Amino acid sequence: MIEILIQYIQEILSSPRLLLANGISALAAACMIVACIFSKRKTVFLLQGVQCALLCITQLVLGMYGGLVTMLIGSVRNFLTAYDKMTAKRTLLFAFSIGAAGSAVNFLSDGGFIGLLPVVATVIYTFGCHYIRHPNLMRLNILLNTVLWVGYSLSVLDYITAITNGFTAIIDLLAFIIIFVQESRGRRGIVIGRKQ
Repeated sequence: MIEILIQYIQEILSSPRLLLANGISALAAACMIVACIFSKRKTVFLLQGVQCALLCITQLVLGMYGGLVTMLIGSVRNFLTAYDKMTAKRTLLFAFSIGAAGSAVNFLSDGGFIGLLPVVATVIYTFGCHYIRHPNLMRLNILLNTVLWVGYSLSVLDYITAITNGFTAIIDLLAFIIIFVQESRGRRGIVIGRKQ
């Protein structure tokens, strides 16, 4: 395992393009980490919008144009969501735009199946942002999104995003389990730490 990690680091350091892309991804990861600290929906989506904008640059540097289009549309979606401007019609429009544009650009740039992963992940997440209101179901939406992005990021050598999304998926899964247990106990009249 350590040998594989060393090989990845050597690969990144030997290519200025990979070094730049992973450096920008580190800035995007910082936005995601900071977003996890805030509970205000607006702040979280603004930071996610900045994260997506930074990942646009990463995708451009890596030459992954399906991911670029997906992140660009996702960035605009996050900014609109932050300001409560995402209506049901806009959600459908963004989901269709991400699916159509991302798939078309992926096809034209010969991104293959791997190039479709960010398209699928972002379409699913777009619907979730608008329609899912229960926090735990939203966590499942984020979990699915991050797992798909981990697969994609590893395949295009964007290791910082893969690692960050991997940690996000683990934390999200743990939060889901904790809240699920708390809600289950709450339904039986017990809150963690005391009886009602």
